[in-house]
Amino acid sequence: MNRIDAPGKISTFALEHPEAGKLWLHCLDAAETLFTENETNTRRLYGHPGPTYAKDGISDYIVAGNKDAVNPAQSGTKAAAHYSSEVLSGGNIVIKLRLTKEKPAAQKNPVGSEFDRIFLLRQKEADEFYAKVMPPSLSEDGRNVQRQAFAGLLWSKQFYHYAQRDWLAGDPAQPAPPEQRKRGRNSDWSHIYNADVISMPDKWEYPWYAAWDLAFHWRAPGFGGSGFCQRTTRSLPPRMVYASERSVARIRMGAR
Repeated sequence: MNRIDAPGKISTFALEHPEAGKLWLHCLDAAETLFTENETNTRRLYGHPGPTYAKDGISDYIVAGNKDAVNPAQSGTKAAAHYSSEVLSGGNIVIKLRLTKEKPAAQKNPVGSEFDRIFLLRQKEADEFYAKVMPPSLSEDGRNVQRQAFAGLLWSKQFYHYAQRDWLAGDPAQPAPPEQRKRGRNSDWSHIYNADVISMPDKWEYPWYAAWDLAFHWRAPGFGGSGFCQRTTRSLPPRMVYASERSVARIRMGAR
């Protein structure tokens, strides 16, 4: 990944992936672009030699002011467009980004009027979608609250890869995992291999499953069709499904 300077105030990231191919991310009015490698800072964590520009370098640059934490050559496997703005009370700012497979030379202004047209079209499509799944009896405020709730559930849909045996054994190229991992939560799920798009609440708890949260997450998206819920159920260990069902039952009975 590297940066390509374009006329005006557009910064463009050039990306290349073995499966996705070549992509370009256009960023309008970014103050600067920052690059590191998407590699763990093993020097900081374990005292081992590691990459010159580790993946926490962007945070170090912005939060700690360490100017040497990012790659001045403007290339790497992890990058960010840095925006710094003051938002006044009741105010707002607009940041425009566009990811495309079209070469920059083929686009006169990738985040200009065409960007606005596409954005308004997608907004119209979203309005039509939510209008069909919401009860007509809801007030305008209620519709707004429910739409935000649905959006949160859809945002939690992500590719979730959890191979329990690999998790317990650790990465051969990395320091060995702590011994207590072999005796901890989920340690007896040696057959579990998740590689699917599911609704995963509390992503920071990876690789655990939170039965209480999951009870809501794999049931609630049924408003858009039950297929996704059925696929999620098949991805989970039987006792996890049971725990989620039990949580739903306790909610219906008013228990905690």
